[in-house]
Amino acid sequence: MTISKNIVATNGVKPLQDLKFEFTTSNKWTYINGATTANNGAAASAQDSQGNVYVVGYEMNSGNSDAYLIKIASASGQLMSKTPIFVTAGDDRATGIFIDTTSNKAFICGYTNGNGPTKFGTCGDYDMFIAKMTVGNVTPSLDWSIQYGSAKYDQATSILSNGTNRIWVGGITTNSPATYGVDGTIIQIANAGLIAPVATDISSATISTRGTDYIRCLGLDTANAYVCAFGDTDGNLTLPAAVANVNGERRLFGQQFSYAAAVTSTNPALMDAFPPSGQDRVNGVGKDVSGAFNLAGTRTTGAANQTILRRVTSISTNLSLSPTNWTSGNGELGTGIVYDADSTFLYTTGRQILAGGNSEVIIRQFTLATLAPSVATWPILISGNGFDQGMDITVTPSPVGISPISLYITGSTRSTDFDGLSQTGGQEKTFAIRVDKNGNKY
Repeated sequence: MTISKNIVATNGVKPLQDLKFEFTTSNKWTYINGATTANNGAAASAQDSQGNVYVVGYEMNSGNSDAYLIKIASASGQLMSKTPIFVTAGDDRATGIFIDTTSNKAFICGYTNGNGPTKFGTCGDYDMFIAKMTVGNVTPSLDWSIQYGSAKYDQATSILSNGTNRIWVGGITTNSPATYGVDGTIIQIANAGLIAPVATDISSATISTRGTDYIRCLGLDTANAYVCAFGDTDGNLTLPAAVANVNGERRLFGQQFSYAAAVTSTNPALMDAFPPSGQDRVNGVGKDVSGAFNLAGTRTTGAANQTILRRVTSISTNLSLSPTNWTSGNGELGTGIVYDADSTFLYTTGRQILAGGNSEVIIRQFTLATLAPSVATWPILISGNGFDQGMDITVTPSPVGISPISLYITGSTRSTDFDGLSQTGGQEKTFAIRVDKNGNKY
């Protein structure tokens, strides 16, 4: 089925032009945004209190990209709605989403080089945008959106809320001395209620070395006393000890921030040991029932990539990283991470490079207690005739009435036959797939 919809411009922001999208009905649950010939891709996903799946990303429109929110029915895989989030005359892309399932409010972040209706900061080349939307058992609607940035380059990578109208956005900024390169940055909005925040609600802090520093994901400690940022850097932080980085390797870090009227750094970043002749990157974080954070990422050694898992314990008093655990798969990139309802397993998604340069979606299951990969039907590999990659993964717990517990993987495909379903164009397309905790596809 193909649906076409025209959206009227408001507040001087241009509309998405003649939105067209398609889902394929068959014995498969798989959803593909494939009717339009324009490139579109997924960046992140989340679920509301009814289990509906929400995907944020971009879609090309007259030479520029627009940020959108796709809502998919978790039981059927059918498209429920497609809603613009932040659309200007420039390039707009959504990169992160967090849904407070108590209020069914969605907080979404991204970046833009356009001019939105409400700006804070000096705003320059590229800026962050933050939006709040009402979701749940309704068609999603925008509560407010703002644009925030420095005179140079700013990009949001992740977003988090504590459920009491306070939100944090992690990302990067280049508004620093030239010798410092790219800095990790965290933005706090202290009052993210029904009306748009004002300038006094916003504060920020940075992680800065003389290298390239990225904040890629955020989490709250068990007592909700600190917001914790995780990322990677090829620079040196002086605490707890100065370490010479003569080879330019990237390593993981965690940084703890307190929050009240403003967000401030409280513990210095504690650094992981340099990987031996390699590069480490963190792409996702999840907090388990013990309060420990588990990080999913990628280790690159030469031409080989591997999915890695790292565990961070005792976040409030000591940011400590466990010994490395990683898979044996080469050419692999780990992105999203999620737990099942009884906290027995955790799951990651990403991509695995194939001979000839194409890639396939990979879904792995790990035993939570040991971070050891499961066997039997795992990993699950889903592919087509092009480049396919999983970007995020969510889980529907049994209280929402969907049985058995299901995993929802979202990402992008360049295949014309992804998961056996045909789609037009062959450009990049958004997809969503569903599997159960035993590794069976729907």
